[in-house]
Amino acid sequence: MGTSGAGRRRGCRGLGALLRHALPELNDEEAECEALVSAVRHKLTAEPLEDLRIDFEDGFGIRGDAEEDHWATMAAHHVAEGMSGGTLPPFIGLRFKSMEAPCVGAACALWTSSSRRS
Repeated sequence: MGTSGAGRRRGCRGLGALLRHALPELNDEEAECEALVSAVRHKLTAEPLEDLRIDFEDGFGIRGDAEEDHWATMAAHHVAEGMSGGTLPPFIGLRFKSMEAPCVGAACALWTSSSRRS
């Protein structure tokens, strides 16, 4: 999972991709693209992620209560670590299953578990 440093890691990857792929392509029009490249470089360095969603919804799949509790606890731990280290993006949220009858128990347990830890 590794939420606490995800933004920094993704920013480094994005900056690497910019340097490897975009800059060689822009050499012919360097003067026109200098401001754009500077802005992208600044964004990838200063705030590579604007919003992070932890997905316990459809993408998480159907799992037993114990496994969901385990991953909710892990997610809460990583979020707390990111908060104390100042490495989270400005917006972060939790996506959980709907409150329809088949999912309501798991959704409530997940929400309770994650909100207790963070």
